[in-house]
Amino acid sequence: MSVCKDSKGQDKLLHIFVVFCIAALIGALIAHIPPHKEWVAALVAFTVALAVGIWKEFRDRRQKGNHFCVWDIVADIIGAVLGSGVAWLAAHFITRTL
Repeated sequence: MSVCKDSKGQDKLLHIFVVFCIAALIGALIAHIPPHKEWVAALVAFTVALAVGIWKEFRDRRQKGNHFCVWDIVADIIGAVLGSGVAWLAAHFITRTL
């Protein structure tokens, strides 16, 4: 297995954006479930979003002409961290209004 050298490009921005959206959406939904803890919403959002990104890379590896790219995983981690920040904020402001 060769190491992916594709560390730049629009593909990475798309990974960040899609995983961010997944984490923000999941986190905002989880934030509404009691006990409304910020860290729970952020952790669940990060985990789910990153799992989707990793799953996509394993699926890409099976496609002809495609490969598993560690740089895509790095972009996914960035998107998941940013999205989980949104999840933390959602839970934080929900607890303030209760």
